[in-house]
Amino acid sequence: MLNVVFMYHVTNDVGLFDVLEKNITGITTDRRRQLLMVSFCFGAFFEGAVGFGTPVAVSAAIMMGLGFKPLAALIRLLVMAQAYIAPFASLAVH
Repeated sequence: MLNVVFMYHVTNDVGLFDVLEKNITGITTDRRRQLLMVSFCFGAFFEGAVGFGTPVAVSAAIMMGLGFKPLAALIRLLVMAQAYIAPFASLAVH
């Protein structure tokens, strides 16, 4: 989990987090599509790389940067996480 938090702080300090937000909003301004992009792309990657609930935490931060309300982002990501992240949870442990 520390490596993903470190990666978040590095990208935020360098300013690449803003670039990520601009790229996502450049692809689509529809909130539903943004939710799917963030949850499927980043959620599955972080779950496979780190696991232990990190995808929800980091993806929620990305979604809050996109303008989602914090509680709404968290609830939506937790619901989405049950659909596709759970099968990959053991990959990070091995």
